[in-house]
Amino acid sequence: MAYGEKVLDHYENPRNVGVLDKDAKNVGTGMVGAPACGDVMRLQIQI
Repeated sequence: MAYGEKVLDHYENPRNVGVLDKDAKNVGTGMVGAPACGDVMRLQIQI
């Protein structure tokens, strides 16, 4: 299965990547996964 041009572009040139200040009042942070094996996803939103 071949990936589309847009999917490859987003994979090769990620956007909106980084870390926000978790102590800021307008930033929410959520984590899910199993840290013991390294399967963790952190999602942050700034309002």
